[in-house]
Amino acid sequence: MAMDWARRSPSRGILVVMLALVASIAGLWPRPVSAEASTMPWESPTAIVTGIPDAARPALAYTADGVGYALWESEGQLYYARQLPNRAWSAPQQVAYGMSPALAIDSSGRLHALFANQFMGNYEIYQVTLIDGKWTLPVDISHTSGVSAYPVLAAGPGHTMFAAWMDNSPGYWTIYVGTWNGEYWSNQPLPDARGQAPTLAASTDGTVYLAWQDRIPTLDNPSGTFDIFLSEHGDADWSLPINISDSPAASSIGASLTTAPDGFAHLTWVDDDQEVQYCYGEGVYWPLPQTVVRTAMIARGPRIASEHGGVLHIAWDEGDVVRATLAAPAPPKWPKPVVVTALSGDLRQVSLAALPGGGVAVSWVQAFGPGDLGIYESQQAPASSWHLWLPLMTHP
Repeated sequence: MAMDWARRSPSRGILVVMLALVASIAGLWPRPVSAEASTMPWESPTAIVTGIPDAARPALAYTADGVGYALWESEGQLYYARQLPNRAWSAPQQVAYGMSPALAIDSSGRLHALFANQFMGNYEIYQVTLIDGKWTLPVDISHTSGVSAYPVLAAGPGHTMFAAWMDNSPGYWTIYVGTWNGEYWSNQPLPDARGQAPTLAASTDGTVYLAWQDRIPTLDNPSGTFDIFLSEHGDADWSLPINISDSPAASSIGASLTTAPDGFAHLTWVDDDQEVQYCYGEGVYWPLPQTVVRTAMIARGPRIASEHGGVLHIAWDEGDVVRATLAAPAPPKWPKPVVVTALSGDLRQVSLAALPGGGVAVSWVQAFGPGDLGIYESQQAPASSWHLWLPLMTHP
């Protein structure tokens, strides 16, 4: 990578390990997740919607009371469905015209969505909110002269919301960021951030992490291969981008971000459509990436989520199956992945979301034939629990 271990503050990593050891001894750290834990069964797939001619980019979100929401794109329109605890998914309802939806739930439990749509000859990013069972009218949050596409959305502390998307207003793809302060949206291009396919995560302390992919030309390859870059925003401005993947011999694409109680950002992507990679860090501390798995055929669109207690889950599709694995943050080795799906037919576009009581849910688009598509969801039970061990005190 562009920075060596010295510049990545190895003492910071040693400190984290020492703190983890002390916390473990004190009984305050979540029980480690073993390789056997990754074999915990996934529920049989549940249909969110079936028999539709087109489906793309499903997004999942769950409120604290266990209500699930799904949002997806179909033939230039957005639809959503709701699932009450232990009930079937509701019939789909149209939200708006648009594509590439993103979902997030704010600190008050309110559901927000972003999407791209063409209006007056230009693609902009719009935001809607679900209030009392009804979606608000779309609000344009991008307002640029170029094409705005592929938005992502994350909830911050308080009533803040953060958004990012790719925009070609300067004549090339660049990354824009937007902030909702509870009253209005503001946005700006991210300094020094050319690229595409952003991913976004916010920590409880208000730090925002943003990653994306961009090409780096070399003498041997003037067009360049994709690398994964990351910038973060705390109390001051956005940091200079860091090349996280730094793999000139491989193309790194499809990044996904999450944050966890350990205070770090956790990132996954795929190299050359076969190697699912993982890295974690903050500031200038980013260790070398770790290979989660190398697939025999393809691996697409890995997604990462942190469940209650901080256990990390990564899921991706391999064309005909969805696979997933889980581990405690920064594991020495990722456990062997398991198959989530049991359906036949091509599938794509995995989405992953944490469940309020622990565990995760994964959704995907399933194609049974031309014009016969569906969106399915499967859940996995919590992977860890918290334990407190108190020393036995005796008196002479």
